[in-house]
Amino acid sequence: QAPPPPPSSSPPPPEALEQARAADKALAGRSVLEVATVQDFQVALLSSLVTPVALDCYADWCGPCKQLTPKLEQRAEAAGGRWRLAKINVDAPALAPVVQQLQVTSLPTVLLVQGGRIVDAKVGAPPDDELDAFLAPLDAAAAAAPDGAEPAAEVLARGLGLLEALAEREGPLAEHDPEVVACAETLASLLQRDDVADADKARAYAGLARMALLEGNAEVARDLVEQAKGVVQSGAPVPPEVATLEAQLALAAGGGGADLGALEQQHRDNSDDPEAAHALAEAYSAAGRFEEAV
Repeated sequence: QAPPPPPSSSPPPPEALEQARAADKALAGRSVLEVATVQDFQVALLSSLVTPVALDCYADWCGPCKQLTPKLEQRAEAAGGRWRLAKINVDAPALAPVVQQLQVTSLPTVLLVQGGRIVDAKVGAPPDDELDAFLAPLDAAAAAAPDGAEPAAEVLARGLGLLEALAEREGPLAEHDPEVVACAETLASLLQRDDVADADKARAYAGLARMALLEGNAEVARDLVEQAKGVVQSGAPVPPEVATLEAQLALAAGGGGADLGALEQQHRDNSDDPEAAHALAEAYSAAGRFEEAV
């Protein structure tokens, strides 16, 4: 059985959220778990939409792993359920597809997964203070979540779902339309929360920028795209939704073939992203390349 794609930059589909709650419930009370099968990995990955997960990729022969794993276990137990540790033995035959898709090439490797996506990674066995600083965002995310608040991943998925429905309409959006207001408020609510990963805040900004574009306000859309890029830490990849919108706006402003090439590359890199495909089709149409736009 092949594993799902590794935690990635794509937002979780709405149907995954119900599965995530079930997965989190199945792991309730377990601060440390050994991933023995692909199904175990699927459950751990889904549960990260509700409770953050640290993936400890190790091997029995790895000396630094033997030093690091007990420290991770100790910290996961001390976290009291705020986050979980999922241990992955890279030499386990059943987990070879998982290890390959996670692209683990050095040991030990620890991946922080929040909202179904990798938000940070560390290779090697760091000193205690560096390890604590690396794991701190997992504790911070749990502490910052408002009591009883809908998980940020669910809010994002709901907001993007509303946006997709609006994008199917013909003509510009009306600013005071109740569905437009609901979508804007849903995405904007993520910008004020401290438990939202930078990449997800960037996606929320990108969603608002796309709304502005659908309303016919390219200037506001450009400003929001710049804000989206600003919340992504230096050196971190820009979410594809942001890059796609930026290229689309540049093309609309008359940037020419270079921007069309950027959209083509964006579609190649994210072939399963409908927004990237739609942006490329619109660009082809604008360039008079109608056969390619179909």
